[in-house]
Amino acid sequence: KFQLAALVQPTTGVVCLLLAIVFEWKDIANPGMWREQTHQLFRIPAIALGITMIMSSELKLVQLTSAVATAVLMNLHHIPMVLAGVLEFHDHIVAFNIYGFALNLMGGIVYALARKYDDSPAGAAH
Repeated sequence: KFQLAALVQPTTGVVCLLLAIVFEWKDIANPGMWREQTHQLFRIPAIALGITMIMSSELKLVQLTSAVATAVLMNLHHIPMVLAGVLEFHDHIVAFNIYGFALNLMGGIVYALARKYDDSPAGAAH
């Protein structure tokens, strides 16, 4: 799994760089952007490290459980993103969003508990 990530991540990086050059050329070619935004370049290694840590964690979760369990539980990582959006960007969420989010969260927890207590041979094969 890590061999796949070692191939996919650099390939994705190159493709994204090429797409940024194509679609963001006006900003990239602007010399003022490089003078004014130099401090932003120092954030790139931290962001890259964060992405690598998230990918490694997700691959480890797949290894420990299954791809289906990971897909169900992957919704749990949206909690910090939603909280960050509310706290940092003052996003507004309505009650309907909260209900959906709570149902999603409960579904992930119930599925994880069902997988934990599943004693059948089919459950052990996953």
